[in-house]
Amino acid sequence: MAISWYLFEVTDGVPMKVSDLYNKEEWAGKPVYIIGTGASMDVFPVKYLENKYCILLNDAHRFFPHLQPIAFSNHRNFLVDSKCRYNVVKGRYRGDPHPEKTDNHVPWDDPNYHVFSYRQTPWDTISHFAPKCLWAERDFYWNVEGGSVSIFALQFALLAGFSEIHLVGCDCGEFVAHQAYLDQKINTSTHQYDQYVLGIMTMIREAEEKFGVPVVNVGPYPGYGREQALHQQLLTWRRR
Repeated sequence: MAISWYLFEVTDGVPMKVSDLYNKEEWAGKPVYIIGTGASMDVFPVKYLENKYCILLNDAHRFFPHLQPIAFSNHRNFLVDSKCRYNVVKGRYRGDPHPEKTDNHVPWDDPNYHVFSYRQTPWDTISHFAPKCLWAERDFYWNVEGGSVSIFALQFALLAGFSEIHLVGCDCGEFVAHQAYLDQKINTSTHQYDQYVLGIMTMIREAEEKFGVPVVNVGPYPGYGREQALHQQLLTWRRR
């Protein structure tokens, strides 16, 4: 199936919420691929993803610019140069009395992004990490403390009406200190992999029980439990 992509939408300064993207006719009922930048993407056959609906996490759009249509991040700096049709990023709380020191989230009314964790109600003490936040609001997403943007993206994919969710490059584990694209090295000490897995397992359960949507982790490895050795073998082969 061929998919045609278009230019950015013109918003005329109108705030765009993530819920504006739910159940769009172009993808409602279709499978989607959530693309991370884990070590497995060094050896994943990216051609497989062409002409599929993709949600590119953080700076994945820089490495795979031909994949479309959604770039998704909780840090706006990742999306500065995004050419994706839809750019979704975490917003600042409206009226937050304790704004973050770094300007990594967009204002809730930024006209260039579809904003998640957009709240129309005044600031309150409810945290992303509170279990009661899950599915309580259409634009406000839950996560585990120390969790991954993958967990936010899973919620978006479910609320957006996709029929199947495929995780690609969302490794949620340290199997090698790898030399990634553009020589970006992952400092594994900053990654809380147990929390990643906890959050994603929660979303897999929610996807099945609440939405009836299957979540599949798509990996490049033919074996089980030997990821580090297999990654090195495939990386050597692909770089010949």
